[in-house]
Amino acid sequence: MNTKNILLCMLLAVFLFPAAAQSGVSGQQSSVSRQSTDLGLPATQFNMEGFPLWTRELRRAEIVAFGTFPFTMFIAITIMDSWRFYTHGWDMRYAPWPLKGAGAIDMSADDHKRVMLYAALGSFALAFTDFVVVQIKRNGARQREKYLPPGTPIIVHTPLDAGNGDAGDAPVPGP
Repeated sequence: MNTKNILLCMLLAVFLFPAAAQSGVSGQQSSVSRQSTDLGLPATQFNMEGFPLWTRELRRAEIVAFGTFPFTMFIAITIMDSWRFYTHGWDMRYAPWPLKGAGAIDMSADDHKRVMLYAALGSFALAFTDFVVVQIKRNGARQREKYLPPGTPIIVHTPLDAGNGDAGDAPVPGP
């Protein structure tokens, strides 16, 4: 195996390991898993509680990076097309996507590589920004908890269907 194949295998292992490392079956079924059992599929619910915080943060960053990639790719292509249009003296053969005609000149292989690089960098920048925002919010919550008077209950939000019933069975607060 050459170096590129080994690097590709390592990257796949890093990105696929958090999703495949642990899957748990909960005793309580959500409405989605009840629907899957109605269809004859096994009812499983993934539980992230057994993972360390850094793996959950890595998984979130992975989801944000891959989820934003199509959008950053579209933006990078639009910017590159517009840049080419500008640098070639507004020549209509280099016009960006909505204005392209039949005789349009396509981007070179180097331009395509640059677009992919810019899109990937944009996606990772958005994932890093999300990570920083979550850390700031988490630290702010810790600071607020630190200054609460002793004995103050800390309310933790749980999903409505975390109990035995559906969300419709959840108690309604009284007046």
